[in-house]
Amino acid sequence: MKKISIFLVLLIFLFSVKVVADQQDNKARYQPEKKDKVLKSIREKRNQVKEKKEAVTEKIRQRQEKAKNQEKANKKTLVSDTTGIYPPSSVKVFKQYFHFSPVPQYYTSTCWSFSATSYFESEIYRLTGKKIKLSEMWTPYFELIEKYRRFIVERGESYVAGGGESNSVSRIWKKYGIVPAEVYPGLKNNQDKHDHVPMMKEIDGYLTYIKENDLWDEENNLKHIVVILNKYMAEPPKRFSYEGKTLTPHLFLKETGLNMDDYYSIMSTKYFPFFSLQEFRVPDNWWHSKEYINLPL
Repeated sequence: MKKISIFLVLLIFLFSVKVVADQQDNKARYQPEKKDKVLKSIREKRNQVKEKKEAVTEKIRQRQEKAKNQEKANKKTLVSDTTGIYPPSSVKVFKQYFHFSPVPQYYTSTCWSFSATSYFESEIYRLTGKKIKLSEMWTPYFELIEKYRRFIVERGESYVAGGGESNSVSRIWKKYGIVPAEVYPGLKNNQDKHDHVPMMKEIDGYLTYIKENDLWDEENNLKHIVVILNKYMAEPPKRFSYEGKTLTPHLFLKETGLNMDDYYSIMSTKYFPFFSLQEFRVPDNWWHSKEYINLPL
């Protein structure tokens, strides 16, 4: 009986030792973090890319601030003397030239394109005798692409509304050509009137997003903007048929007889010397064109 008791005590002791050992093995232990070399290299590369982007943005910001301070220091007051100048009493006092009937812009903010396009339609008739109705929406489509491109490059410090200047037309046509109105009306879904308000609202929302999150990627940003433009205005054609010929927009520009280098914009201000090429300093001249001839009235 005594041997059995000693055996039971020993058995209980051994069981207790095992339980305690198991409990100790199951306890959490803290040890120094293992530094993974591969993950470390990825983090370092990521930070290097981020620092490089931030350095580019900071350089752009410094240039912009310097330009703003310089413009503020050189600011002058515009003075205009209209003494003795009287407006014509009626359009009938003018000699009339060919033009198509006026076309309403509706909700587009692109009066600059409608008016300048009309002017060049009359120029085509003057030069060639051809009556060609041109697309008023072709130019704003590509103007918006160039406008948003500069917004991205300048990290949000650039005018991006629908307004513009008439010499945008010659600049865009040189780069992208032009097409007849029937080829690109700039309307989708059986619409017959332009309404750019929803489109501009959607693009503005996207630009706000990339600005707030510092996502400056020109190539990818512009791809997204083109998707929005095509959604509302339709994708412009690269080739089309005209009078039995297959043309590109640049070839069609040659068909019109226009030479866009023959045209200049004119302004009149005491801000700059007369008879010199200068910048028309208004927000609509968002690309800061310095090709305005400053003439006295």
